[in-house]
Amino acid sequence: MIKVLIVEDDPMVAEFNKRYLKEMNGFVLSGIVHNVKDAREFLKDEQVDLILLDVYMPGANGLKLLHFIREQNIS
Repeated sequence: MIKVLIVEDDPMVAEFNKRYLKEMNGFVLSGIVHNVKDAREFLKDEQVDLILLDVYMPGANGLKLLHFIREQNIS
């Protein structure tokens, strides 16, 4: 199973992604977070295989999270 984290500040879009993911064989939802800070905390404790990442969010954007993931060598 491919473990997926959804990082999305819009609750409706996050719910849409969650529902779509449930229909996909081989994928399982690991969690939903609504900002980069919470995503960083989540990734400290959980390993995921795929991140559905919103780029435009208040505060730090998704590209900053991607930079953090690469910097920390999270795989």
